[in-house]
Amino acid sequence: MLNVTGGFFESFGVTPLLGRTFAADEHTAGRSRVVVLTERLWRSRFGADQHIVGRRITLNSEPWEVVGVMPDVF
Repeated sequence: MLNVTGGFFESFGVTPLLGRTFAADEHTAGRSRVVVLTERLWRSRFGADQHIVGRRITLNSEPWEVVGVMPDVF
């Protein structure tokens, strides 16, 4: 898992397949954990679930809310 902040994905000019990327304030301490999945993980672990955005998942024994899915080209 790679930790990044708001603006990271936009700097590459890649649009999410689903959902969105990180909001500017989501890296603030005390906020809920949010995650942007890779397309590969979304397909292999979550069966390409079109309703994954907004769902809570567990990664590394921690709860995360999925806010987006990035395409494999990223």
